[in-house]
Amino acid sequence: ISKASSTSSTGIYLKNSYNFIIDNNVIEDIRGTSSIGINLEGGSANNNTVRNNIIRNRTYTNSVDIGIHLYDAESNFIYNNIIENTSIRGISLITNSYFNAIYNNNINNSATYGIFIFNSVSSNNFTNNTIENSNTYDLYAKTNTQNTFYNITFNDTTASFTATDVSIKDVPNPSANTTNLLNLTSGSN
Repeated sequence: ISKASSTSSTGIYLKNSYNFIIDNNVIEDIRGTSSIGINLEGGSANNNTVRNNIIRNRTYTNSVDIGIHLYDAESNFIYNNIIENTSIRGISLITNSYFNAIYNNNINNSATYGIFIFNSVSSNNFTNNTIENSNTYDLYAKTNTQNTFYNITFNDTTASFTATDVSIKDVPNPSANTTNLLNLTSGSN
């Protein structure tokens, strides 16, 4: 899927949809003022599976702002996706997104945030995700509760995060590139 627009563009958009499987797609160079690779949105955007997709910018600047976006979405499975060269966020969960499982994703070269969770997002599990080379924060989590990150890997020398009421736990690993049993309960790091 490749699309150009002067207004907002989305590769795959599910609004108030449930029990869909989005599998094995290549979404690239989506352009517009608010472009999103895969968007799950609405009070009943629930129980969907997003897996084995590649979302990337290849040649254009200011394209694919957000790789995968969940807004008011519950109990979705987001896994085995590759997200590269987004201009704002790799994976984004905002406003009333609960009980989602986000695992085994690779997020590379997000211009601002690798994973962004904001505004009443809680009880989500992030497991075995790798984030590389985000320009602002690899992980940004604010005004959320009970989100848990397991085995998150920051593969860059400037890994950074800011979080409130987030628990980050790793299996003991001697690598200098992981969070290594870091637990955040409040404040910023």
